[in-house]
Amino acid sequence: MDFLSIIVFISGTILLLLSIISFKKMNNFLMLIFSLMTMGMSIFSFGYGIELISTTLNMAIFSIKFQYLGLSFLSVLVQKCFLCNLRLE
Repeated sequence: MDFLSIIVFISGTILLLLSIISFKKMNNFLMLIFSLMTMGMSIFSFGYGIELISTTLNMAIFSIKFQYLGLSFLSVLVQKCFLCNLRLE
């Protein structure tokens, strides 16, 4: 395991913990959006970490598909987060 993959797995773990904490302390819709957004980021980070340590082509293809699972929701959630934030101000 190289240094970059360790950093990616640590950041994915931090994002997952942040998502769980924000989901438990949820009191408005923006917290739900933020929790889902950080969950998508953590799925993408874990997939990228798996891609970095993959040794076979099949493992790399699986990790890329796993990354897109988290990445596909990020653009919609970031846009929704910005729109909710504009309405609050």
